[in-house]
Amino acid sequence: MDMPQSPEVLDQAAFRRVWQRVMPQDRPDCPFTLDPPPADCPAPSVEQAPAHHPLSAPEPGALAARPTSTPPTGPLCLGPSSSGDLAALDPLAAQVVRELALYRSLARRASAALPLSRKKADHLRRLSAARYLISGQPMPQARPAGGRVSGKLLPLLRERYHAEESLVLALFTAAHSAADPCLQELYHQLALETQEIADALRRWLEQAIS
Repeated sequence: MDMPQSPEVLDQAAFRRVWQRVMPQDRPDCPFTLDPPPADCPAPSVEQAPAHHPLSAPEPGALAARPTSTPPTGPLCLGPSSSGDLAALDPLAAQVVRELALYRSLARRASAALPLSRKKADHLRRLSAARYLISGQPMPQARPAGGRVSGKLLPLLRERYHAEESLVLALFTAAHSAADPCLQELYHQLALETQEIADALRRWLEQAIS
């Protein structure tokens, strides 16, 4: 009957199996080998191992000396200190409110306008949330009033395209002048998405005019 092996022997055997799986042959650039080193090639000591090697033993107190993350300083993002940016945010939101009403009215005439109205509603929600985080007050006239668009489709698409391009410029300008970095990022995202709306209007017009 075989005698049970000690935990140390089992650990060494398990290490050898794992090591042979990931490193079938000893590499000259690796200081660890499975077989004892020859007499003319002594095994590296802990002092000789690079300090950054993952198997190097850390010096006493090294973990305690590791720098920890410090809390951010300065004004809060989308906080009361950004109230000065509301002078640009409110007019932009008011313009989105008007355009949302127009696209909803246009969607009743052409289903192609429905995705545009949904995108405008999403823009209004994001602007309203930013305003509330800054001021604690809801967006004035956050719910767009009902409205109707009339006239022929091609002139309407042309007018909407130019309006969206103007809004893209206004959003990029607001992103450049905003002091709040979160507002800068929001305006930049909305500008890119508004450009997508303008591109969709142009494709719609190209199909309608052919």
